[in-house]
Amino acid sequence: MKARIQIFSTIGCAAFIMTIVSCTKTSGRQDQSWIDRLVASQRWGSHTVIEAVEYKGQTAVHVLPEDRPADGGNEHILYDQRGNVICEFGGIVGRVTKGSCEISKINYLKTVFPKKPS
Repeated sequence: MKARIQIFSTIGCAAFIMTIVSCTKTSGRQDQSWIDRLVASQRWGSHTVIEAVEYKGQTAVHVLPEDRPADGGNEHILYDQRGNVICEFGGIVGRVTKGSCEISKINYLKTVFPKKPS
């Protein structure tokens, strides 16, 4: 069973997120809500990084949570559009430590959080 991200704090929707995840044949808006909650739950000054990426032709989300140490072995988390963990990876050698993915197939699209000044 795939893990699902659980965010309990909902402060509001971040409008700039709506352009990140493309709509799918299933409810694209429903798929978007977990990303909105993830971004909204970040405290001011958070060092978490959330990126829109493409993985094997699908839009996905790459998260570097601030509570995980650099080179700790799982400081990167790759989620599908619905918030299911595809894999965790990291460490000095950049290996997959949970789930299954091909790191070389992750292509950066844009940073979602923190929002970069225009």
